[in-house]
Amino acid sequence: MPIVRVVDQITGMCGADEGVSSRAAYCTSANEILLIDRPGAAYALAHVLGLAVQVRHGVADVALRTIRARRSEEVTLRGYVERQVDCIVGFFFWGQGSRPHR
Repeated sequence: MPIVRVVDQITGMCGADEGVSSRAAYCTSANEILLIDRPGAAYALAHVLGLAVQVRHGVADVALRTIRARRSEEVTLRGYVERQVDCIVGFFFWGQGSRPHR
């Protein structure tokens, strides 16, 4: 699991530029999540954790190759990647006992 490091800014850290989210980012080389602590941080952290799982297990590489090979379907393919991220995080929370109340 990546280490979570709360920081004041993400731009300029671990190679991040202005195109990287200003709320949370996964630094692959250090296997850590950089997080700005402010409202919405929990969602941003969960989302980036899902992205980290994709990267660490090679899914992100496969997705990127597929997107590059099928540019006309990029929006749809990126949607699949994002839904998988949400699914991964939902699975983690479910396994930790964070189940919805009925």
